[in-house]
Amino acid sequence: MKKIIFATILSGAITAPAMAASNTDLSDASSIFNVQDPQVLQLEVLSTEEMKETEGAWFTYALGGLAGMYGSGYGYLAGGGNSPYGFLGTVAAGGAAGLWSPISGVRSAVMTFGGAFTGGAVSSYGSSYGVW
Repeated sequence: MKKIIFATILSGAITAPAMAASNTDLSDASSIFNVQDPQVLQLEVLSTEEMKETEGAWFTYALGGLAGMYGSGYGYLAGGGNSPYGFLGTVAAGGAAGLWSPISGVRSAVMTFGGAFTGGAVSSYGSSYGVW
């Protein structure tokens, strides 16, 4: 537990300066991407309006991850799985898959949950009865 707390504090201390930087100059692009002319990369700083449009966009991906976790865990148990490590692995895999399926409406929520449920149930059934 001490290692996890220490790693969290250390990662926060390392990333804080990068998050606090407000430099909008693209002159460092040549050194970062190892190119001579930054115009080749066609980089552009987002305007304030564009930043406001993308604000909160992570929420749909988080909902997709939660739906994937819940669906795969429920599917694992419905398929007859009884291993706590198998359950955690299935929930983690369902959450990761759900992150790639952002929820933008009822249909996408049902599709994400249903796909995760099916995957969890199939993997649980197959591992419980020795299919794989």
